Amino acid sequence: MLKKKTQAQIKYPFPFRKNIYADELKTFILQSIDSYEMISDKMKENMKKASFDKFVSYAFPDADREGLMQIASFILWGFVFDDHYQHSPAAEVLHMIQRSVEILSGGNLRNDDNDCLKKAFNFTQNVSKVAGKDWVYRFAYINKDTFDGIMKEYWYTGTSGYPPLRSYEAMREHTSAGYVFCALAEISANAVLPVALPFHPAINRLTQLACLMIGLCNDIFSVEKERNQGDNMNVILVLEHEHSYAAAEAVQVAIDQHNELLEEFLAIKNNLPDFGAQKNTVEKYIRGIEYLLEGHLNWFTDSNNKRYQ
Repeated sequence: MLKKKTQAQIKYPFPFRKNIYADELKTFILQSIDSYEMISDKMKENMKKASFDKFVSYAFPDADREGLMQIASFILWGFVFDDHYQHSPAAEVLHMIQRSVEILSGGNLRNDDNDCLKKAFNFTQNVSKVAGKDWVYRFAYINKDTFDGIMKEYWYTGTSGYPPLRSYEAMREHTSAGYVFCALAEISANAVLPVALPFHPAINRLTQLACLMIGLCNDIFSVEKERNQGDNMNVILVLEHEHSYAAAEAVQVAIDQHNELLEEFLAIKNNLPDFGAQKNTVEKYIRGIEYLLEGHLNWFTDSNNKRYQ
């Protein structure tokens, strides 16, 4: 009942489309999951139930075949990293983060690098041909921020403590991987942003708003699973703890926050400054974000997605 009510209140005024290579993508992702030597058969089985192909084909509908497969490779890599190292010792996680950022920045492999790092290297080599070196360097920076958020969350994971709401929101902005997805949307939309454009106040805020909405959407639809698992890193659970809200109250607060962010997103989009020669690129990028938000929501509400159920 609560889930149906939630779905009715979170909607985007954006079109929904599926990538034309969706069927080929499904086969590619299943084969890619099997290619990870470092993860267990049980983890592979669970990942195959997550319908990652639907997320990628829904969220990045304009990507050409090569771009779509590169996007899928990295998104799968991120989920494998998160699941595999979720309960690993801090020193091991930190080492993997440092090496991942080095490799994503263009660093070479070492003899002792594991399967996960080798796949990050392959992605970087391949995506540079699609997006260019400037994008690759910015993407590495984005991932560093994401990993920094993960390490900050690490100290709360598996404990009975909750972070203050403001601290959690600051972490969640990055741990949602929204900035990673938005960067990948540049590839899908054929709108790789020139070096300085992502930092323009309007573009920067639109991207930030998208990331915040992605984080809230994720937390809202996954809260019951995370509650049952004893997790504490979810905005609903933090709201319940900090403000003594009932579950339904906390969910409603999160929904209201999400919808306020959406209103701001639309207001900025409808009042953009003149970007001159970059106008077309900006419009394609924003459209790419809209597809991302709509596709992400559809993936969460898909009954075949078992990852958050």
